[in-house]
Amino acid sequence: MQKKSSYHHGDLRSALLKTARELLEECGASALALTEVAKRNGVSPPAVYHHFSSREALAASLARQGFDELDQRMKAVAAQVGGGLADYAVAYVAFAREHPALYRLMFGEGFAGGSDEGEAVRAFRRPAYDGLKASLIAVVPINDVPYVALFLWALTHGLALLMIDGQLEIQESDAHIVNRVLSVARLGMAAIMRPG
Repeated sequence: MQKKSSYHHGDLRSALLKTARELLEECGASALALTEVAKRNGVSPPAVYHHFSSREALAASLARQGFDELDQRMKAVAAQVGGGLADYAVAYVAFAREHPALYRLMFGEGFAGGSDEGEAVRAFRRPAYDGLKASLIAVVPINDVPYVALFLWALTHGLALLMIDGQLEIQESDAHIVNRVLSVARLGMAAIMRPG
């Protein structure tokens, strides 16, 4: 009988992440367990510990994967001619809806407060926020950029969570809802937006 190990597995780290992501989406962050990931890959738990020192280290790697994918989506929107803030918001919400458990993990679910991994996940968020701020510089007075970016992120993030949880009573497409909510928000932001 051949002993199972990472040496016979090919790229074990990638396989572990793929399995962990499937487990995450099936059962949520609380179900992530290195022993279950090992079992599903047919390897021993020590083989998993060779790649991830803890459950939180595995979860942080998944969160990083999620932010990389979200970043790619945002860059695709930026590459579109005429892509505006509503396009970013629609793409953001679509990502959250397609990967609800991963999205929650990306925003801290399953991490102990003050842990190194939790801090790392917070650092993974920073480029997304910085990208949003950069997109506002041309249309918002410079002193207001951090506040407008925070407002838009909070609005879109909250909307994404409400949609994930099935809390909306409005029966329209996600894109329609996002666009309408942003149009309402624009009325309040009109006072600080630069003309043009």
